[in-house]
Amino acid sequence: MKTVLIFFMCGLLSAITSAAQPFSHMETGIPLPDTIAGTTRGEATNYEVSTGEPGVAIPYHANEIEITVFIRRIDPKKITSAAMLIDETLATVKQLEASGGYSNVKVFKSADDSATPGWSKAAFTARSDQGFLMSMIYATIRSDYAIKARITTPNPKNNDSIQKFVAEFQKIVNEAKPKA
Repeated sequence: MKTVLIFFMCGLLSAITSAAQPFSHMETGIPLPDTIAGTTRGEATNYEVSTGEPGVAIPYHANEIEITVFIRRIDPKKITSAAMLIDETLATVKQLEASGGYSNVKVFKSADDSATPGWSKAAFTARSDQGFLMSMIYATIRSDYAIKARITTPNPKNNDSIQKFVAEFQKIVNEAKPKA
């Protein structure tokens, strides 16, 4: 019995010490925890929108919900508002439709919400090889960085879970302090 207890305690200690640390984007100070509103973070990957605009993509997922958080450096002379980030994303969606990746795309833009200053949002529905999908995009700018979350689901009934993620994500971003 004593041996079992020792193995259990060693396993527990190992699990605690090897638990993944929250992802932290050093330049913006945005800490992205292992879970947000029931979604689980995956491994961050680097990407580049264009030369000089490197970024990181951080995936989250839950049952029927796929989310990618994008954080990238921008030229503040070229991208001056969160609405421009939304327009950029919707232009990419239209390019995907033109190339056959999506069909029957319907875009839904909404006015910025005074309850979430500095954030812009839009949504679209489309058909892809996997069937119907609905995506919502939320974006903001912090200093020289664009922060965007694209949330996709095939099931519109997931809206409550999505809104919980958005509220928590926006709070995390809004409260982040850059690491000097």
